[in-house]
Amino acid sequence: MNVPYLEVAGITLSLLYLWLELEQKTAMWWVGIFSALLYMAIFFSAKLYASMGLHLYYLAASAYGLAVWRFGSKKAEQPLRVTPVRRRQLA
Repeated sequence: MNVPYLEVAGITLSLLYLWLELEQKTAMWWVGIFSALLYMAIFFSAKLYASMGLHLYYLAASAYGLAVWRFGSKKAEQPLRVTPVRRRQLA
């Protein structure tokens, strides 16, 4: 049986990323970077260049998220506003 070890590693990193995101850990950004790089290599070898490009975006988003999380944003944070949903709005 041929086991695609790189794909299994990519799936494992992606699931780890989701768990770290739920736990709000900074390490999620590093896992996202490694996961994106791994998938870029997989898709490049399979000549799936559009999927590779999508993971290039994921790589950039993870790098940006890591930078903002570590060094903060220059903008003042706004409080989260919750708007109640009424039954009429759903109809």
